[in-house]
Amino acid sequence: MNRHPAVWIFKSPLVDEQAYQPILWGLEEEGIPFELQDSSGGVVLDLARQAAIGSPLDVGIAIGESGEVVLHHRDLPAETPLFVLEINPMEPSPLRRLGMNAARLVKRQPLALVGEAPAVADSRQSLGNLPNRLEDLIIGILDEIFTDPSLLSSIVHDSSSCHLKGGLWD
Repeated sequence: MNRHPAVWIFKSPLVDEQAYQPILWGLEEEGIPFELQDSSGGVVLDLARQAAIGSPLDVGIAIGESGEVVLHHRDLPAETPLFVLEINPMEPSPLRRLGMNAARLVKRQPLALVGEAPAVADSRQSLGNLPNRLEDLIIGILDEIFTDPSLLSSIVHDSSSCHLKGGLWD
């Protein structure tokens, strides 16, 4: 692949372009270029990691023939991608959001997580429930926020900490 700044996307040649098009829209909406390359196969998690390592922007996406989509960053552990989703043609918004989040990683902007509780849960299941206390804590917080969006207004920030009032840490 060319070395100009772009998010690299490795995809199975068996996946229809219409299936992953929302990912490309998300990247384009955020103004980040991408390069598509057919992959000859392999584990989608490994392909996403290879794409992230090869990309001059340190962000890679892989799309497997079964419809699994993985977003990875070069600085994350190999077995811990940021997102793992399944292509669902009836629901393109999670894929669009994945493209947006890939672009936001590049721009070092906050990720778009609104309405993504299933994606967080799917990521955890796909990773085989890694024994990681920090991951469990983050997922617990996100699950609670997604269950009760009013908690977002109760997040307290000060110069030394950020915590939830009336929720996970009562």
